[in-house]
Amino acid sequence: MQQANWIGMVVLSTLSMAFGIFFLFFHESQLQAEADLLQVSGQVSWVETHRYSINFALKEHPQVFSYSKGAGAAHRVRRALEVAGGKVVVLRYEKATHGPIFSDDRYHSVWEIQINQQLVRSYPQIASAIAAGEKLKPWLGWFFVCSGGYLAYVARQTRRAQRLNSSFNHLFPWT
Repeated sequence: MQQANWIGMVVLSTLSMAFGIFFLFFHESQLQAEADLLQVSGQVSWVETHRYSINFALKEHPQVFSYSKGAGAAHRVRRALEVAGGKVVVLRYEKATHGPIFSDDRYHSVWEIQINQQLVRSYPQIASAIAAGEKLKPWLGWFFVCSGGYLAYVARQTRRAQRLNSSFNHLFPWT
């Protein structure tokens, strides 16, 4: 039973350190350069609220757009899209698409929303909200690295204690 404890701690330590290294060195920023954004306008066709985003489409446009809840003011954006009706919606969005792994659904991330010449959410507001969320990534990375180091230390101590105590196992056959 104790062997499983230290082996499990070694596995968790390795996973934790791998997550930490990923967040510290390999996780790319989600910020999109303003100059690279595309623009489209039209009337809202449909709006769906999901756990992490608000997905919607414009009439006569094949693209499906996604407004991330991490971009802030999601409730206000959803409400504005739902009541837009026949008003002209102007979007600035990312050319690249994203979507669920096990689905063919593809979405364009929205970086600015304007309805009837009135700005609902601007690029600087969205970029600021996304950047604030990304400030946590280094802290999260260091947390995982330190947790992994601590688990490795505890696993080592457990293994050393187990090896030391194994010489006395013949004295206690019921354990």
